[in-house]
Amino acid sequence: MKYLIIGNGVAGTEASLIIKKNNENADITIIDSEKHLFYYRPRLIDHLAGKIDDDKIIAHKQSIYDNNNINIIKNTEVVNIDIKNKIVICDDNTTYKYDKLLIATGASPLIPSVELEDNHGVFEFRDIEDSHKIREFCTENKGEYAIIGGGLLGIETANAIMQLGCDVRIIEFYNRILPRQLDEETSNLLEKKLSDKGIKFNLNCSVDKIETIHEENSIKKRIVLKNGESIVVNGIIFSTGICPKIELFKQIGILTNRGVIVNEFMETNIKDIYAAGDIAEFNSIIYGLWLPSKKQGEIAGENMSGNNKKFESIPMETRLKVTGINLFSVGDFNKKFEEIKTYDNGESFKKYFINNKKLEAAIIIGDNKLPLIVGKVLNGREPLESLYKLE
Repeated sequence: MKYLIIGNGVAGTEASLIIKKNNENADITIIDSEKHLFYYRPRLIDHLAGKIDDDKIIAHKQSIYDNNNINIIKNTEVVNIDIKNKIVICDDNTTYKYDKLLIATGASPLIPSVELEDNHGVFEFRDIEDSHKIREFCTENKGEYAIIGGGLLGIETANAIMQLGCDVRIIEFYNRILPRQLDEETSNLLEKKLSDKGIKFNLNCSVDKIETIHEENSIKKRIVLKNGESIVVNGIIFSTGICPKIELFKQIGILTNRGVIVNEFMETNIKDIYAAGDIAEFNSIIYGLWLPSKKQGEIAGENMSGNNKKFESIPMETRLKVTGINLFSVGDFNKKFEEIKTYDNGESFKKYFINNKKLEAAIIIGDNKLPLIVGKVLNGREPLESLYKLE
């Protein structure tokens, strides 16, 4: 049986290895648009900061594919899919037949509509090539940089830029940072900690336009905010979320919304076509996180090779480690809770959100061991009281 996987990120890679484990004679081909082998995307921040080189971020060397007899085709775009005849067409006019197809193409950076004079000193940050470009530019142009977006990646990027010897500020549309991952109190606490480390903030702001300033020995950017304020910086990095690459799949009849819609078996509405990772939308959720993508890839691989495994919703977890600050959060903080317990001893901060005497969400700052126990409580493997005993 021929298995074809579009995308060599964590979802596609995990699926290929599961298929091979279940069927050592499986004919597996992976087509990927990047020129690099599968790499550990969460470590891109360390790569940007100059802590690791390309060889340290690559997760699977060529030998992994060779030893498993997996055909990997790099730097190639899929431009069409003939669903009736089960054929994939690539940008170099090559074609590949399949019996089972997995879509694991990931997502692109979501860039807001902004009037932009030119692209000099303006970056997005999604892959190794972006990391190289930003690092080189910051190294050659020391000064202040603006990160557009105060989410998880925006904060991590700001920290990495500081480690390159530059000043940094975060411009965020909402009135606080990490609005989806933290409640208001903890968001404000984290902002204070990051401000003390040297990160500047412009909150409740949106960008109207970006102008280019030609100085005698340099080119800078003027960010004009919609409130009329202007900020001059050496460069700008957009970190405003992701957008699944659905255009091709929508055109050929695969059901899409924000992403490619899948059921609990990672199946799309088209027989023998599956989706997993940042491209997949399950129960109206696009996780955009490493671990759920990995799990979805595993489930897709199991079911493509004849098993009957279900993907179950995973609590949204956030882990942030910047400038000596360790933060963990899990759950949805936008709903009402019967009880909220807060513990702050100066060294660590803990907040538990409870309904019906069950833990539904938690925030931990400064305690690296507690997230493991929180996970067990959420899964029902430990009683809620086990958290209180630690205080």
